[in-house]
Formats: sequence, structure tokens, C-alpha cells
Amino acid sequence: MTKKYKTHVEPYLDLVKSMRIDGFKEEDIAKKLDIGKSTWYKYKTEHLELVEALKISKEILISSLEQTLFQQALKGNTTALIFSLKNLAPQKWADKKVVETNAFDDFFDSMKQFENRLC
Repeated sequence: MTKKYKTHVEPYLDLVKSMRIDGFKEEDIAKKLDIGKSTWYKYKTEHLELVEALKISKEILISSLEQTLFQQALKGNTTALIFSLKNLAPQKWADKKVVETNAFDDFFDSMKQFENRLC
């Protein structure tokens, strides 16, 4: 397996980075390199340089998308504005509000008390 990594992946780490920056999914990159999914995921556990290449390129992709989104929002693209606000200030703009509750804890405590009374 490592032999194929040396011939099919390692020489193409720059291509891997470039493809990821261009928005390719990992499955597509593996396919382009003639690597099966399970082998791809195995390589990710065995080769730190592959993980780093994917991590760095994903961060660059996200940064690029954020810049594009911000530019669109500045141009008055209302969808981009809404999306940006929801992600940058979710506590104020999110569609859903997160409500923390102890209802399950209270329920189980009540059930334990009830069970103790029966015994």
C-alpha cells in the first residue's frame, strides 16, 4: 500500500492542494489519483503530509469563499448579506435559537424518586 502512496499520491501533493483549493471533494481527488476511498482514508491516517496538504488547502478554499461572499454582500447581494450575518452573528441572526434545558435530567430524577418510593 505504501508503495502506491509513493507513486500515486506523494509526487502529486501539490496537485492535491490545487484541486482542493479549486473546490474538489476528497473523493474526486482520490479518484483522479486512481486511489480507492478506503485506501485514501487509510493514507490520511498514515501520512501526515497528506493531511496537512488537505487541511491547508481547505483553509485557503474557505478563506477564498468567505472573501467572495463578503464582496457579494458589499455589492448588495441580499442572499450573501443574510448568509454572512447568520454565520458571523448567529446569536442575533440565526433561524433557530438554541435553548438549553435540563428537562431530561429532571425527568430521570423524577423517575428515580418514583422508583425509590416503590421499592
